Amino acid sequence: IGPLIPFIKVPQAHASFSQNNSTGTWDVNFNNNQQGIAPDGAPLRENITIDPTAGIAKLTPTFSSGYFNTVAVSPSSFTSWDKVIVDATYSTSTDVRISLYTCSNVPIVGFQNMTLGAGGVINISSLPISNTCVKARADLTDSGGARPIINDIKITWVPLPVLLITH
Repeated sequence: IGPLIPFIKVPQAHASFSQNNSTGTWDVNFNNNQQGIAPDGAPLRENITIDPTAGIAKLTPTFSSGYFNTVAVSPSSFTSWDKVIVDATYSTSTDVRISLYTCSNVPIVGFQNMTLGAGGVINISSLPISNTCVKARADLTDSGGARPIINDIKITWVPLPVLLITH
């Protein structure tokens, strides 16, 4: 019998699909120092007051219209865009309108002045994935009833599964 050779066990590599660390949702947070909202000044935000204590965006008093842009939303990987979901209070369907822009601030044709559907949902699944980065613009108009207030805006997409290898 020859010399003993030590046996070294090498761990096997395992591969599995896992959702990307991106959950498929971008969410504005008015409570956190205006996170997700572009700063004051055209063309970023006009006649909008952010109330971080209440966690809302609303028209500045004495103004009947205003708007704000979100910061850029650029998923690290995705198969398609999904929805814009707006939690808002308003009087008429035209009081809150959403428009999508490229991250270079170019309006995306077919995705301008969209009114909220049931539950505040706007389907953007037909938005081409060549638009890898978008910004949402929320336009608020006081139609004479309750002034519009935005509690939250979410932009969702379908994440791309990513192969993770562990050992």
